[in-house]
Amino acid sequence: MTNFSPIANMDAAIEAKIEAALLNGVNISDASADDPEKYAVLMEQVGITPEEQLYMAKRTIYRMAQIEIGKRLVQALNEHCKVPREDIVPCITAYFDALDNGEVSA
Repeated sequence: MTNFSPIANMDAAIEAKIEAALLNGVNISDASADDPEKYAVLMEQVGITPEEQLYMAKRTIYRMAQIEIGKRLVQALNEHCKVPREDIVPCITAYFDALDNGEVSA
Protein backbone atom coordinates (compact mmCIF):
# COMPACT_ATOMS: atom_id res chain seq x y z
CA MET A 1 0.00 0.00 0.00
CA THR A 2 1.36 3.39 -0.94
CA ASN A 3 2.18 5.47 2.08
CA PHE A 4 0.19 8.67 2.35
CA SER A 5 1.57 11.21 4.77
CA PRO A 6 -0.92 13.81 5.94
CA ILE A 7 0.27 17.39 5.65
CA ALA A 8 -0.93 19.24 8.73
CA ASN A 9 -0.77 22.74 7.23
CA MET A 10 -2.63 21.57 4.10
CA ASP A 11 -5.34 19.96 6.24
CA ALA A 12 -5.62 23.13 8.33
CA ALA A 13 -5.80 25.38 5.26
CA ILE A 14 -8.53 23.26 3.66
CA GLU A 15 -10.50 23.09 6.90
CA ALA A 16 -10.21 26.88 7.36
CA LYS A 17 -11.43 27.50 3.81
CA ILE A 18 -14.41 25.19 4.28
CA GLU A 19 -15.33 26.77 7.62
CA ALA A 20 -15.05 30.27 6.14
CA ALA A 21 -17.19 29.27 3.16
CA LEU A 22 -19.87 27.83 5.43
CA LEU A 23 -19.84 30.99 7.56
CA ASN A 24 -20.24 33.03 4.37
CA GLY A 25 -23.30 31.02 3.34
CA VAL A 26 -21.81 28.72 0.72
CA ASN A 27 -24.03 25.64 0.44
CA ILE A 28 -21.73 22.67 0.05
CA SER A 29 -24.54 20.10 -0.11
CA ASP A 30 -25.65 21.17 -3.60
CA ALA A 31 -22.48 20.12 -5.40
CA SER A 32 -21.36 16.61 -6.17
CA ALA A 33 -18.26 15.20 -7.81
CA ASP A 34 -20.73 13.51 -10.19
CA ASP A 35 -21.54 16.94 -11.66
CA PRO A 36 -18.19 18.42 -12.70
CA GLU A 37 -19.60 21.90 -13.36
CA LYS A 38 -21.25 22.24 -9.95
CA TYR A 39 -18.18 20.74 -8.31
CA ALA A 40 -15.87 23.22 -10.04
CA VAL A 41 -18.10 26.12 -8.97
CA LEU A 42 -18.07 24.88 -5.38
CA MET A 43 -14.29 24.50 -5.36
CA GLU A 44 -13.97 28.05 -6.67
CA GLN A 45 -16.45 29.41 -4.11
CA VAL A 46 -14.63 27.70 -1.27
CA GLY A 47 -11.22 28.65 -2.65
CA ILE A 48 -9.87 25.11 -2.87
CA THR A 49 -6.89 25.05 -5.25
CA PRO A 50 -6.23 22.21 -7.73
CA GLU A 51 -3.30 21.14 -5.52
CA GLU A 52 -5.61 20.96 -2.50
CA GLN A 53 -8.20 19.03 -4.52
CA LEU A 54 -5.57 16.46 -5.49
CA TYR A 55 -4.44 16.20 -1.88
CA MET A 56 -8.04 15.71 -0.70
CA ALA A 57 -8.58 13.00 -3.32
CA LYS A 58 -5.40 11.15 -2.31
CA ARG A 59 -6.33 11.44 1.37
CA THR A 60 -9.80 10.05 0.68
CA ILE A 61 -8.53 7.14 -1.42
CA TYR A 62 -5.90 6.27 1.17
CA ARG A 63 -8.53 6.31 3.92
CA MET A 64 -10.85 4.09 1.87
CA ALA A 65 -8.01 1.62 1.30
CA GLN A 66 -7.20 1.57 5.02
CA ILE A 67 -10.83 0.86 5.83
CA GLU A 68 -11.03 -1.99 3.34
CA ILE A 69 -7.76 -3.53 4.55
CA GLY A 70 -8.94 -3.20 8.16
CA LYS A 71 -12.24 -4.86 7.26
CA ARG A 72 -10.44 -7.79 5.65
CA LEU A 73 -8.05 -8.14 8.59
CA VAL A 74 -10.92 -8.29 11.06
CA GLN A 75 -12.79 -10.78 8.86
CA ALA A 76 -9.69 -13.02 8.64
CA LEU A 77 -9.10 -12.71 12.37
CA ASN A 78 -12.68 -13.61 13.17
CA GLU A 79 -12.56 -16.66 10.89
CA HIS A 80 -10.14 -18.27 13.34
CA CYS A 81 -11.19 -16.78 16.65
CA LYS A 82 -13.78 -14.25 17.68
CA VAL A 83 -12.00 -11.22 19.11
CA PRO A 84 -14.09 -8.48 20.72
CA ARG A 85 -13.86 -5.21 18.82
CA GLU A 86 -12.40 -3.30 21.76
CA ASP A 87 -9.55 -5.85 22.06
CA ILE A 88 -8.37 -5.90 18.45
CA VAL A 89 -6.22 -2.75 18.41
CA PRO A 90 -4.61 -3.30 21.85
CA CYS A 91 -3.78 -6.91 20.95
CA ILE A 92 -2.27 -6.02 17.59
CA THR A 93 -0.37 -3.11 19.15
CA ALA A 94 1.01 -5.39 21.87
CA TYR A 95 2.10 -7.92 19.24
CA PHE A 96 3.94 -5.33 17.14
CA ASP A 97 5.51 -3.82 20.26
CA ALA A 98 6.73 -7.30 21.22
CA LEU A 99 8.12 -7.79 17.70
CA ASP A 100 9.95 -4.46 17.90
CA ASN A 101 11.36 -5.33 21.32
CA GLY A 102 12.50 -8.78 20.29
CA GLU A 103 10.17 -10.53 22.75
CA VAL A 104 8.68 -12.60 19.93
CA SER A 105 9.55 -13.33 16.33
CA ALA A 106 7.28 -13.24 13.31
